[in-house]
Amino acid sequence: MPINPMRLTLLLPAVGLLLVAVLAAVRAEESATVADADAEAATPVETPATEDEQAWMRLLESRRYVIDVARFRFDLIRYQNQYAAVRETMDQLANFAETYEDSQFTVVAQYFHGTLASAIGDHEAATRTLRSALEGTDDPQLRMLFQLELNKLDVAVGKAPPSFKIETMDGSTISPADYRGKVLLLDFWASWCMPCIMEIPNLKKAYDQFSAQGLEIVGINMDDEPDAARGVIDKFELGWKHAFNGPFGSGKGVALKYGAEGIPFMVLIGRDGTIRGTNLRGRELEPAIRGALAVSEAAPDRRPQTAVSGRRAPELSVSEWLNGDPRSLADLEGKVVLLDFFQIICPGCHRARPEITRMHKRYADRGFEVIGVATAFELHDQQTPDQVRTFVKEQKFAYPVAMDKGLKATFTKYRAGGTPFTVLIDRRGRIRYLEFFVLEKVEALVQHLLAESGEE
Repeated sequence: MPINPMRLTLLLPAVGLLLVAVLAAVRAEESATVADADAEAATPVETPATEDEQAWMRLLESRRYVIDVARFRFDLIRYQNQYAAVRETMDQLANFAETYEDSQFTVVAQYFHGTLASAIGDHEAATRTLRSALEGTDDPQLRMLFQLELNKLDVAVGKAPPSFKIETMDGSTISPADYRGKVLLLDFWASWCMPCIMEIPNLKKAYDQFSAQGLEIVGINMDDEPDAARGVIDKFELGWKHAFNGPFGSGKGVALKYGAEGIPFMVLIGRDGTIRGTNLRGRELEPAIRGALAVSEAAPDRRPQTAVSGRRAPELSVSEWLNGDPRSLADLEGKVVLLDFFQIICPGCHRARPEITRMHKRYADRGFEVIGVATAFELHDQQTPDQVRTFVKEQKFAYPVAMDKGLKATFTKYRAGGTPFTVLIDRRGRIRYLEFFVLEKVEALVQHLLAESGEE
């Protein structure tokens, strides 16, 4: 069914300039007009709202805050304990799409559902509904928008980055595979983007400080013309490689593959060729790079022998228990245990927590236990013990939480490379997973470990 942009844009919440501009540009049938003998111009006919339009208006009116704010400031929403409201909104969007299958608003409902699911880490639901939205429209601009959201799901900590080959401004051709064994930072930027320009001192500082240790930077420029990029490169003496992607919003090249819907956008790729961080800016950049450099391809061998996959898990070093009764790993032998290392300032940790909570609830009766380990390996002025206590109290964790001794003793013992970091321990007390939280991997292994016998 064709989408009427005049009506549709009025019925959308303020979800950002990109979506509104895309939907406003959608071609549609012209509105009918009537001639008025006394008027100088024709006047559009007011068409009565259809049943699906009325239902869509009611849904947006009741869920506008969640749809609007959750998509763009989801960490704030989560901190205010609005996770249940997001899930309820997703259910209403799904019901609308099912009830009004042929409605012009269905693909938009699916888009919102997918982006909310992505924000809370439910990648299965996000992929399903975004693909439905993609298949439900032939409009190239909407398809680009939906594909962008789908591609964002592939750019996550622990996953392999999307592959690409691109010609740099010095005439060479590069791909992420060329940097295996090094730490690679992809910086999506443009000369007209003031926040991008403001990040240049941070990038130069990081490059000067860490390039000798294996850091490489590749700038992916999104100007209209490459000459604009060259002017900035020369002015600020940016000594790393740059490639021209094409204009922002054009749906081209590397930017589309990496789901870069806004800039500056940075993706950090570790020595092992997996993503170690996304959306890194300002004070987050240096500690993320430092953590990635500390983990080499032979990282497991650099950990203490007791903190290697297959070895017995070392005991926790805890200063206090903030939620639940004190417990030790020895007490939990015979159960499958997940250690959730998190920081209160870590967006990825906030996205992982609802999924860990869901798994804890789902598998608890089969012998599954979760322990949160509150740590702080950076920005200690924002993660004091008192601030951690307040955060854990307000978040109402569903599982026990321990404050790491000195806020990093257990974190260091397990040689975690950053957060969210997950350790899975089998029924015999052996480490079976020692890596960043990746939902698909973690849940599949939890199910496998629960099916194992403690004697195996």
